[in-house]
Amino acid sequence: FLHVRGAHLRAEVYLNEKLVGYSILEELPFEAELTHAATPGGKNVLAIRITNPFGRFDWVDGLNEQWGAVKLYRSHGFGGLDRGMTISAHQGVRITDVWVLNTSDPKTIIVNVTTFRFDDSDPVYNIECVAVDPANPRLSSGPFGTGAGNALSGICADTGRSGSCATPAPGPPGGPHKEEIKINWPDAQLWELSSPKLYHLNIHATTQSGRGDTRTIAFGFRTFAPEGLGTNALFRLNGRRMKIYTAISWGYWGINGMWPTPELAVKEVTQAKKLNLTCLNFHRNLAKEDVLRAHDRLG
Repeated sequence: FLHVRGAHLRAEVYLNEKLVGYSILEELPFEAELTHAATPGGKNVLAIRITNPFGRFDWVDGLNEQWGAVKLYRSHGFGGLDRGMTISAHQGVRITDVWVLNTSDPKTIIVNVTTFRFDDSDPVYNIECVAVDPANPRLSSGPFGTGAGNALSGICADTGRSGSCATPAPGPPGGPHKEEIKINWPDAQLWELSSPKLYHLNIHATTQSGRGDTRTIAFGFRTFAPEGLGTNALFRLNGRRMKIYTAISWGYWGINGMWPTPELAVKEVTQAKKLNLTCLNFHRNLAKEDVLRAHDRLG
């Protein structure tokens, strides 16, 4: 599978001159399955063609153009690909998506996992998640997903197990399968603007025959929500009142115009914090992955 973080505007993916992937959703991630076009053990040529028919170099508000049966936003006059493309190979099962939903209890999260199994006779039997502290080697060492040494102390809300959380997941025949796993860790450190603590969540999915796949994502324990709408509205972060001080991130980046380098992503956050801003609006342009990760990491 080829994972493309973003492309502007139309992207066509070819492997050995065969069309294997296509996206016309500008700057959004997409994937292409390469299996049927690959030459195992031989030479493989991967090519991505970018088409940007209606771009402009001035600022555009609400102007569309007809392209075949669809209307497209005219947008930027320069195209290209985002960094961070990956190719991965899988057997038996593939974890296609993992994300963490924070709840009204800042130390309780709901892990959402989507898996895809390739063999109907070998169902996904188990999904296990382990939260680790990347800043503490003692908590992140040891065998993956086993033992108390590499997991935060706590209780899985579904199984009552300490440290890690597992759920049987036989799932329907073939296709994608979704699981929700609710986890509460009372000893977790909360994510704050002044101390943006992030943990790593390791997910391991295993089929009945023992074939598996692993994914790791960063997340924070926190809650952010409004209250008093229509009367005395305010925002609360982890139960404490906070004020929103914000500005617009225009989405223009040096070097290529479309995507920031990691250094520019960090600079956007550090400069905003020097102005005592607590958030940024992504206006007229999608937030880029490197920028969102910098926001999460730097508060």
